[in-house]
Amino acid sequence: MDVIFKLIVISLRYPGKFLRKFSFSKFNVLLRALRNEPSDQIVSNFVYFLKGERIPQKPVKEERQVTLREQFLLERQILLDEFLKRKTKLDFSKSNPELSILMILYNKAELTLACLQSLLDSDYKNFELIIVDNNSTDKTHELLKRISGAKIIENKENIHFLRANNQAYGYARGEYLLFLNNDTTLPSKSLGLAMETIKSVSHCGAVGGKIILPEGWLQEAGSIVWNDGSCLGYGRHEETDLPQYNFMRETDYCSGAFLLTKAELFKEHGGFDPIFEPAYYEETDYCFWLHNSGYKVVYDPKVEIRHFEFGSGISEKAFELHRVNQQKFFQKHHEQLKGQCYPELTETLIPRFAAKARQKKRILYIDDRVPHIDFGSGFPRSNTIVNMIAGMDWQVTIFPLNFPDEDTWDVAYRDINPFVEIAIGYGLSRFDTFIDERKGYFDVIWISRPHNMEAVEKIIEPLEDKLKIIYDAEAIFAEREIRQKQLNGIICTSSYTEAMIRKEVGLAEIAHVVSSVSENDAGHFKKHGFENVVVLGHCLDIKTNTSSFDDREGLLFVGNLDYSESPNADSVIWFVNEIFPLIRKDIPGITFDVVGSAKSEKIQKLKGKGVKILGKVDNLESYYNQNRLFIAPTRYAAGIPFKIHEAAANGLPVVATRLLADQLGWRHDVELWAVEPEAECFAEMIVSVYNHKTRWKNVQKNAFRYIEGEMSVKAYKQKIFNILSGTV
Repeated sequence: MDVIFKLIVISLRYPGKFLRKFSFSKFNVLLRALRNEPSDQIVSNFVYFLKGERIPQKPVKEERQVTLREQFLLERQILLDEFLKRKTKLDFSKSNPELSILMILYNKAELTLACLQSLLDSDYKNFELIIVDNNSTDKTHELLKRISGAKIIENKENIHFLRANNQAYGYARGEYLLFLNNDTTLPSKSLGLAMETIKSVSHCGAVGGKIILPEGWLQEAGSIVWNDGSCLGYGRHEETDLPQYNFMRETDYCSGAFLLTKAELFKEHGGFDPIFEPAYYEETDYCFWLHNSGYKVVYDPKVEIRHFEFGSGISEKAFELHRVNQQKFFQKHHEQLKGQCYPELTETLIPRFAAKARQKKRILYIDDRVPHIDFGSGFPRSNTIVNMIAGMDWQVTIFPLNFPDEDTWDVAYRDINPFVEIAIGYGLSRFDTFIDERKGYFDVIWISRPHNMEAVEKIIEPLEDKLKIIYDAEAIFAEREIRQKQLNGIICTSSYTEAMIRKEVGLAEIAHVVSSVSENDAGHFKKHGFENVVVLGHCLDIKTNTSSFDDREGLLFVGNLDYSESPNADSVIWFVNEIFPLIRKDIPGITFDVVGSAKSEKIQKLKGKGVKILGKVDNLESYYNQNRLFIAPTRYAAGIPFKIHEAAANGLPVVATRLLADQLGWRHDVELWAVEPEAECFAEMIVSVYNHKTRWKNVQKNAFRYIEGEMSVKAYKQKIFNILSGTV
């Protein structure tokens, strides 16, 4: 009867879905699949049926899941017995706690012990523990005698979850409250990460995390509330490492198994609403009140919670109570629920966001890889663009096209806004699959770099009438290729040059807006008939509190040097072999610091005689602050070199080739020193300005003035806003 009741409840929650998917042939398949199955598998197969998906053959994995759950309980029981024999204590003493953890017990002492021990192992220590025992009949009383420093309330009857939490809250001293189930365990960093999030996210009212079942599958990554008041744990029984579950998100509500909130807000709400006694929907009701009061409920994937789920059991009576409280919730919030989505088991991409977050426009940002600042090669600019868009009420999804994997999610988000989704694991080979999965989801696609536009053009072309496409050309790369050929003695005719540029510019045919880093590059697009062309260079803040001229010495180069054939590698090899020896004749002992990833063997061989190949460094600013000149001996390149802007913004004057000065639009002996790409000329310029304090200070001041006027955060945000406004 219990199983039949569950199936009826599921089908009634989704009547439209049930009828659309129903057929006698499919139903016969369902009946065969249910035969001789355990009750949990019957419910799971019924959900497959509603989704219209093939009901899988009984896998070994499912048998192992049952074993894992039983084994999990057995291990916890053994650990409890061993703990009680040792007669040791669990000390939770705290004088001025910032956080109050509320835990309600009803039997399952073996799970409670594991939870308590995980709290003691937490990196975050500034909490107090308040326990309410609802008249447990197992070894819970023995366990409670081993706890010191916690507030323990022992009820003579089971007053259930809601009343017991309200009871516990009356004893709380902390500024924050954590409602925590006793059948959970927390990794050591989870508490601290949750506290960081609730403090750092503006108008954050509550934080929940990634709840993981003993078998390793998701229980939920935040939860969805449908417009009939029914709920769905987002991602249930999915893999925990999928991209859609690993970015921070405003969500409808987070489970009371782990729910962090501010004590003053819970007090203002009046505690959990008694109409939902004894349990179910109390945390959903509270989170809806937070939304209605202007606060965010945030799902943070870094906050992991291991949850046994139904540790105290679940019955047909509980399902009935859930149904009754759904109706109460619907009656209380019927106006607010009008803004929720229609119940749907499969279409959850938009409903996974809370109501206000669902109103945001959604943009797909395509680049070679996740744009980290330390990669150079235009990625610092992409990093700025992505993070700025994310801060402008847009929901951003990054698609790394050619380098689809990162080591860990922490690495992926090291300098990316945590509310940005990163579609790791797809890559170019699965781009069409991703676009099909997200059909109708995005409002805008932003494609960076010509080779990426060329790779995805045919896939996104059919979408150009349904969404807007921004082509961020970044630079005219054909110009770099032509200069490289010329450097190698290959003659390029004017017709050949024009044909290459025309081909590259032609990639913008399907774009509604073209963005370029310089007026020079934008001019090529305008020349070929493109009207909606915007110049979007770099964004930097100046740092005027830097070392003086007299406190500096040495030369600096910053850039990625992993590939021997790159413009950066060519620059450094040419400089070290042909220019630096000439400089050392006039300035003996001068050093040359080379900073940036340097996997190229040719670069590593340059070490010695004043040349330091330093690789990646933790504090790049210190190198900008201790060297006297930044050098950019680039002989072929495209776009605008970010590192020149960055060096100048950090107060370090630049000596660069005329090629880069023209791309920048900077003037010789004003914002930098520009030199023809000839070894003797470059060496002479460095020697002439290295000890010339007045010229050095003038160039530093002029570069500051340019960056402050043209590249400020405010000006850059406005340019991006204008680009997006013209596409929506």
